[in-house]
Amino acid sequence: MPFECPLEPDNQESVDEVQISGDHDTAPTSEPDLVDEILPVNETASPPLTRAPTWVKVIVPCHPTLICSDINQQNILSHSRQAGSLLTAADEAPQTFKAAISGDAKEVWAMAINKELQSMERLRVWDVVDLNPSYRLVGTTWVFKAKKNHLGEVTEHKACLCAQGFT
Repeated sequence: MPFECPLEPDNQESVDEVQISGDHDTAPTSEPDLVDEILPVNETASPPLTRAPTWVKVIVPCHPTLICSDINQQNILSHSRQAGSLLTAADEAPQTFKAAISGDAKEVWAMAINKELQSMERLRVWDVVDLNPSYRLVGTTWVFKAKKNHLGEVTEHKACLCAQGFT
């Protein structure tokens, strides 16, 4: 059921027109197709509508001071969370390997790179083999991410070695 906006009691507006949409996607197939038209409601010459089809939507104008929407209050950030969502230059993750090992936080990113390589070695992600000329090599790229808590403070630096290309 669509959200309906109530009218204030001192502002009794009436809807003079009903727009009937003849969308073929939403209209039932048993009913005859209707052409987009505006039917007057308050005129006495037109026959009264006995049953409105289910796809007819009457739009009631809202009072300008009322908010007519379905905004979820949980999606609105508080002031403390808005401040934490802003990025500063010191917290940004490097875009390349060269930037990670030559920047101000190179020690932190070097530890993250070593942690990733040790994890891959422990999980036996690859085996070291001799290079066969008939093999196609898959390139790699590093992705860096500074993880933050709910206050926007950096809690962890992560590095991920990703395959670049297709085999």
